[in-house]
Amino acid sequence: MIMIDFGNMPATDINLLIENIISYENGVFVFDGPTASGKTSLLNLILEKKNSVRKFSDEQFVEIILEEFKEGRSAECIIGNVTMFLNEYEIIAVEEIDMLWGRPYTLEVIAEIINKVSKNHLVIFTGISIEERVPELIKNLESAKFVYFKREEE
Repeated sequence: MIMIDFGNMPATDINLLIENIISYENGVFVFDGPTASGKTSLLNLILEKKNSVRKFSDEQFVEIILEEFKEGRSAECIIGNVTMFLNEYEIIAVEEIDMLWGRPYTLEVIAEIINKVSKNHLVIFTGISIEERVPELIKNLESAKFVYFKREEE
């Protein structure tokens, strides 16, 4: 677990943090913190460092899964197809994952997909109070590294 005050971090520390995160070739990072705490800013700086990246909103990510479901595919097939699609990217980012609260089955499917993809790729989630809002996702992830952001004092 890392706690950061992004708004007050010197540029050299931000660069070290970015290099540290992208040094992982696989795994899951969870960026959790209040609105305007720097989660998206850090995410964008990380994504700029790699060529093969894909950033999704929570809705876009679920839409990929729903399209597979609409085709009448089994959960196993959906997981396989979405995993294969995501394998094209070095880094996969999903913003506002906390907005999927109240969808336990969807979150379990997402966790299965992420567990497979994160064996060979880096996955980053952003959101607010993620452990509290989407516990089904967090408890089903095989592992995750948490980066907690605090909002700059006003």
